Amino acid sequence: MAGKINTFNLGALGVNQNNSPLHVPDGAWRTLQNGEFGDDQSQGGVKKRGSLNKINASALAGAVKALLNVPLPLDSEQELLLGLNTSETPTFKASADGTVFTDVAAATAPRPYNEKASGLTGRVQETRAVVIGKSVYYPGNDFEAYPNPSATAPPLLTFDGDNAYETFRVPDNPDAAPNPCIVIADLLAANGVVYLAVMDPFDAVYPRGRVLSFDPITGNLLEIGNRFDDATLGGPCCLAWYQGRLWTGIDSVSGSTVGRIYSIDPYATGTSWDLETTGSTVNGYIVDLCPYQGELYAAYFANAGAETAEIWVRDQTGAWGMSLAAPTTNVSRFRGFAVFDDLLFCGWHKHDSTDHKIYSFNGSAWTAEVDLETDFGYSGKSTCLPFVWNDYLYYPIRPEGGVTGATGSLIRRSLTGTWTEVLSGVGVIGALGRVKPDA
Repeated sequence: MAGKINTFNLGALGVNQNNSPLHVPDGAWRTLQNGEFGDDQSQGGVKKRGSLNKINASALAGAVKALLNVPLPLDSEQELLLGLNTSETPTFKASADGTVFTDVAAATAPRPYNEKASGLTGRVQETRAVVIGKSVYYPGNDFEAYPNPSATAPPLLTFDGDNAYETFRVPDNPDAAPNPCIVIADLLAANGVVYLAVMDPFDAVYPRGRVLSFDPITGNLLEIGNRFDDATLGGPCCLAWYQGRLWTGIDSVSGSTVGRIYSIDPYATGTSWDLETTGSTVNGYIVDLCPYQGELYAAYFANAGAETAEIWVRDQTGAWGMSLAAPTTNVSRFRGFAVFDDLLFCGWHKHDSTDHKIYSFNGSAWTAEVDLETDFGYSGKSTCLPFVWNDYLYYPIRPEGGVTGATGSLIRRSLTGTWTEVLSGVGVIGALGRVKPDA
């Protein structure tokens, strides 16, 4: 293959046996066995699937703790964790198979949907949790959100499988002092680091904000790049890792059409965020970002009656274009992305209506796979942030106005395209999978 290989796109196009060896496109393989993508979507993210060294032709009996001086983790199993709304006790449930759930009494409450300051109308939605190693990191609920006179800084919590504890509280933004951070808007795990998008009290017009990095090994908590304020026309509310860079979408103010997307090399010192796009002319809020098939997709929120929510895409050359427009105008939003079964998924809902859908994209065409009211009888409910676990795509469902009481559900899609409800009568905030270590 002539020229430089784009390591950020390594393997993203899968196996290609149609072209001759000289004409295989960048990002494709001729043959591939035991390959897998890293969970953090880091640069050069294809790696060999882990396996045991061959000893003999007989199967080994019992658990293997170590082999030929190769250290192996202790026995472990996968589990699915659900974060529930704070009106329920306990506030987490766990499952080993994705259908039968038991209470998790040790964890503490995640931040619910409506725990945010007024005026932040974009991506600040449900809780997104991330996993590094055997620990789960998620925004906690033990804080009073600004502009409450008793406002306190929001915490980041760590759940180790037995107990949840406060890792730290978001430090105040010196530009907004003495008012504390409003909310942890999003989390991203990449290269062993937890990145946080945090929203701070308003500048003259727009909300301030910062992107922070937390290293669980060293305990270092750092600001990434410059701070966001009126000059950036809003604060960061969603994160993604793409082409070896950290990306963020901006939450602006009600009625504004100035939503922007920025990127930065988080490892370079003394650098600022680069403006990548100013969004479409009618969409001012970036709801979520997601890489798919070597390109970056952005979900927008339309916040006025004459606007149309849209999904935009950036190709590898840096050119942006619209990929999907909402089926109707008026206030609506595309919601969180997920990549599953070689498809890109995104929820959509229209405000104050029964029109709520889940779309899938195969790289060339979008399909409305699910109508929540028609297919499940969910009237006035919409999708939360999706999650992939053990060959299923999961979508938490909540009332449109927020997580209020045990009125939500959990649905999932199989690799064969079948959608089923696996849990109902709960206030599901978010879902994630993790490795549960044995005692």
